[in-house]
Amino acid sequence: LWTFNEEEVAYAIFECRTPIISAVGHDVDITIADFVADLSAPTPSAAAELAVYDIGTVKHKCSAYHDGLERRMMLVLSKYRSMAERMQLKIQLMNPWTKINEYKQYWDELDTNLRKRMQDKLLREKHKLAIYVEKMKGHSPLSKLNQGYSYAQTLDGNNINSIQKVKENDEFELFVTDGMIRAQVTEINDKMYAVGGKKVGE
Repeated sequence: LWTFNEEEVAYAIFECRTPIISAVGHDVDITIADFVADLSAPTPSAAAELAVYDIGTVKHKCSAYHDGLERRMMLVLSKYRSMAERMQLKIQLMNPWTKINEYKQYWDELDTNLRKRMQDKLLREKHKLAIYVEKMKGHSPLSKLNQGYSYAQTLDGNNINSIQKVKENDEFELFVTDGMIRAQVTEINDKMYAVGGKKVGE
């Protein structure tokens, strides 16, 4: 084995660009080549195992490296995607058109609510007015005339609601449902008459 202790061999192994595995002799054999080689093996068989790596292990490690690299890339992509989304949102918030659209939507909603409130108020007021109209109809002289009553007034337009306001031979106007009757006082009596000509209380 002395050949592997030669200086020239040692320098040749050291300066060789090809990876060198030293596997000279057996476990008990040690040469200078073992120290200058890239890797030292106890036996040639062990050197062969070191030189020819298990392809299954290589594939497994490659797959693990691939999965790890893919996970890291996904994390990086997710990070930059989140950053891009935040920047896009910030740009949208700073965009004057966004503010204009927000204010436009606000004023549209305000206008809609105001119109609805006005319509509700108008409906309530119309309902109240209808009630007042019905009440006014109940107190209207024309309504009373339509029910068979008449309305008397002096020629100068004063309501005759007492015998004290007229005297015999005075002319007056009597309003009925379909017009006016010019009449004259022929008798004044302080007794009340009901339907049929009977005095009240008789």
